[in-house]
Amino acid sequence: MRSPGRSSPRFRLVCSALILLMAVPALYVLTSARPAPPATAPTAPNTTTLIAVPRDNQDHLYVLDGHGGVHPVGASPQLPTTVSWPNKDVAYSLALFPDGTGGYVLDAWGGIHPVGAAPAIASNAGLTEFGIAREIVMAPWSSSLEPAGYLLDGHGVIHPFGGAPPVKGYSSWPGSDLARGLVLTSNSTPATVMGYTLDSYGGIHPAASIRSAAHLPSPGWRSGRVRTWPTPS
Repeated sequence: MRSPGRSSPRFRLVCSALILLMAVPALYVLTSARPAPPATAPTAPNTTTLIAVPRDNQDHLYVLDGHGGVHPVGASPQLPTTVSWPNKDVAYSLALFPDGTGGYVLDAWGGIHPVGAAPAIASNAGLTEFGIAREIVMAPWSSSLEPAGYLLDGHGVIHPFGGAPPVKGYSSWPGSDLARGLVLTSNSTPATVMGYTLDSYGGIHPAASIRSAAHLPSPGWRSGRVRTWPTPS
């Protein structure tokens, strides 16, 4: 009988089993050492900023001096003027059309003088007191083809000119120089004109051609030449 040797089937089976047992731990180590797949970055939220479109006045800002000079600010184009008063402080107010192509300068006598593309026009205010004119405003629908606006005098009376309809229902102070400013709301139309006048005490008074504008409280200032500010639409 032949003794078992290295070439016997049993010996080969035992060797194969030993090799398999040794290979399993090595295979586990290699598998564990494999780099993990990169983590998926979280999707960033959409943070796109919406840029608001500028409303207006970006390219038609001007300063009026007392001699009638109209000075552009920033990128505003030069507007030719038709009158000036050297060495006299009689230019009181400047108003432009909504498109900024022209407008009018108000003088101390209540006269209005064209600027830029504005045509010559009479104020028809009939003011007889020097220095009683206060402010001029253009209507939101006005243009060089159809000029329309209002003139405020110191007594609070609002005088229409051009194609502007009369305004009623406003406060006035006959014989007293109390009115200081006038603004119209941007949604005013020829059928419905609404706005506010400002007095020297800081009082704000509604004015309307058809329906009443809301009354705003006075801040209670005692006196002074207070200027107007834009009225929210």
